[in-house]
Amino acid sequence: MNPQISIVVPVYKVEEDFLRNCIERILEQTYSDIELILVDDGSPDQCGEICDEYALTDKRIRVIHQINRGVSLARNTGIKNACGNWILFVDADDWLEKDACEVLALAAQKYKDCDIIQFRAYQNYAVNEKKLDTSIKSNYIYSSESIDDMLFVYRNGMQTPNFRKQSIAVATSYFVWDKMYKRKFLRENGLEFPPGIKISEDKLFI
Repeated sequence: MNPQISIVVPVYKVEEDFLRNCIERILEQTYSDIELILVDDGSPDQCGEICDEYALTDKRIRVIHQINRGVSLARNTGIKNACGNWILFVDADDWLEKDACEVLALAAQKYKDCDIIQFRAYQNYAVNEKKLDTSIKSNYIYSSESIDDMLFVYRNGMQTPNFRKQSIAVATSYFVWDKMYKRKFLRENGLEFPPGIKISEDKLFI
């Protein structure tokens, strides 16, 4: 039986403490119906070995080693190998709250027709902590029509009546890691990260 959530983590030249914390916080999730796909993108340090070490301790972990091709293709590898009904992208120097997957799984069960579930995130630096917020409305379902309106606005510089009523969260949040995606939706629409992009690949994917 397929897991409910596949968590894809591209790994390349990450400090050991950050990588271990990322992996351990995923394994400590209160919701256990997950798989963790660690994509070692040809990291020249010990990151690949660290990933293999954890894979020996938990059968939910799969490690994929590939030559260095960039974060976009590393995530694409994760998409192609994911078995879960939903896909969640986590950067190797980030971490999830322990109940993150549980909350997302409940949302997926409640809103069965949704293709993307968005959530809030925090930036945490040595000197401060900053909440990253968006225009997202709590427990709000954005229709395909409102998304079409948003695209029309950005392509033509003109507002539609529906757009004025609905401020869509995706318009102000182009991060890939603050959303969970239905795997079927990504695959049926051929959605992948563009290769060769070193920064801001999130914007092009979203």
